[in-house]
Order: sequence, then structure tokens, then C-alpha cells
Amino acid sequence: MPLKALSRQEMRKDPSSHQVAVVVKVERADLGLLATMYNDIKAARGEIDGQLTIGGNVLNFTLDGRLRLTDGQIEFRDSAVPLTAINADLVFADKKIEVKNLRAVRGKGSLTVSGSCGLDSLSVKDFDLTTRLDNFVVGRGSLQLPLNGELKLTGGDNRRPLLSGRFVFSDCSVELPVLTLFSDEYYLLPAIDLDVDVEVGDRVCVTKSLLVDIQTRGLVHRGGNPQNPRNSGVLR
Repeated sequence: MPLKALSRQEMRKDPSSHQVAVVVKVERADLGLLATMYNDIKAARGEIDGQLTIGGNVLNFTLDGRLRLTDGQIEFRDSAVPLTAINADLVFADKKIEVKNLRAVRGKGSLTVSGSCGLDSLSVKDFDLTTRLDNFVVGRGSLQLPLNGELKLTGGDNRRPLLSGRFVFSDCSVELPVLTLFSDEYYLLPAIDLDVDVEVGDRVCVTKSLLVDIQTRGLVHRGGNPQNPRNSGVLR
């Protein structure tokens, strides 16, 4: 592995002069490493197996091979509901990652992801991913929503990725979240565009401390982006 292939300055001079060829074999790698990398994760377990061949250079990496995760579980610090039965099968082919099978369970529901995305050096682009939600619980803290529906993440080459689709939640209580420009969470929102219909189904109670306690239903369209959303619709 020539070290010059890892130098952006050297590769800008002559991108084809040095190439790496590294084979990484993964055998029963512990998913618990995530707990040391992310503060929000309390614990994790599961085994990753597979093999990857890394080629190219720092400006033009390629990946070939396959990775599988079997029966993973992730526990979060701010939620009593863990992700369980996490199984994933990812196929890497040059600059493309194909999600052959990704499934997880949370609460009484499940989530499945299929599709592909592209690689551009160390960034991800060309999204074509579909996520199906079947009573899958999302949220943290007091905001826990069981969602049903389908979401698609597309684009990301010459334009921002677009998250589109529709989901519905019902039979739950929702505490109004507070998100301002001065909170840390604002700066962690993804740089994507939105085209999502959110349906509030039956028996949804909206609360906020002792000030708000109402039952509502309706349909809201969320456009724009997470930093500057454009909402329309009716809640009754």
C-alpha cells in the first residue's frame, strides 16, 4: 500500500500514479464497538462477517466485497425501546453499495430497507433507498411514535437527497417537541429536501406539560428541508 495514495496533495498532482490494494477480512466483528463511538448508544451486540477489497486512492476509493450483520441489537440511552433482530446484507461493487437485506425490529413493529447508493471518495451519493415501516417505533425520550408507511431517499449526486413518501401514526400520545435554532439538535439535522405526507390517525393525544391535552387527526405535508420546513395541511 503506497502511502502517497493516502495523500490528497500527491494524488492531486497525479491521480493515477499510486493505487492501494488492501483486502480486509471481517470475522465475527463485535457490533459493540458502536457504544464506544456514539454517546447516544448505551450498548450494542451482534456479529459482522465478510470481506472487502479497498482499491484506488484517497481521491477515488473503490470497495468490492460483502458484509453481513446477524442478529444485532442496539440499546439507546434515552429510550427504553431497543433495536433488536437487526440483520443486514450489504454488497459492495466498485462505487456502489447494494442493500440486499436490512431489517430491524423495534417495539412491536419492524423496518426493512432495500435499494442502493453510490460512493464518491469518502462520501455517499446517488441514493435509491426504500424504507418500509410496519408499526415501527421511532423517536426518543417522551416522543415515541409507532409508524406505518413507506419512505424513499433518492438523488444526492448533483442535488440534495430527497426524502419522500407517506407514513401514519395512531393510538399514541405525542408530546410537542421543542426545536429552536439555538439547540444542538438543529445543527445535527440532515442536509436533505423533504416531500413527506404525515397522517395523524385515530386516537392520537397531543400533550405539552399541563398546557395542552387534545385529541387530533388529519394530514400534514412537510416540504422544504429540516432547517427550513414548509408545512401545509389540516389537523382537527
